Amino acid sequence: MIGKLREFLRSALEDTGEAPEEARQTGVRVAVAALLVEMARADFTEAPEERQVIRQLLESHFFLEKSQAEDLLGLGGQRADEAVSLQEFTREIHESFDPGQKLLVLEMLIRIALADGEIDKYERHLLGKIADLIYVPRAEYVTLMDRLLAEKGA
Repeated sequence: MIGKLREFLRSALEDTGEAPEEARQTGVRVAVAALLVEMARADFTEAPEERQVIRQLLESHFFLEKSQAEDLLGLGGQRADEAVSLQEFTREIHESFDPGQKLLVLEMLIRIALADGEIDKYERHLLGKIADLIYVPRAEYVTLMDRLLAEKGA
């Protein structure tokens, strides 16, 4: 049984042509993109400016070209559509990122929520839930939120 699982994983990695570290990095990037898409959808309206901000954040955070960021955004949206829960994304982030990187992810999520000018109750709830799932202390999350709200003038 374990041998079959190992063979399956090995063939999956060979099919993508990625080394294990590259595959892990791709998985983390897709997880971040999926969470950003989920944040854009949290208030039940996907504003065009939110999609533009997501693409810009993916470009700058992962040092991607515009077309690569668009591809990642599309893949993140597809994974978000197929997801059963947020935990498949947040687990990947929690296991792969240090505390500073987790705060950067939360900052990206808050910037998406603020893209349309305000953070509504659904976005606020999702932000708190994700912060808990990636184990960011509440005080750090609140401090970050306050700083970004003040910066935006909201």
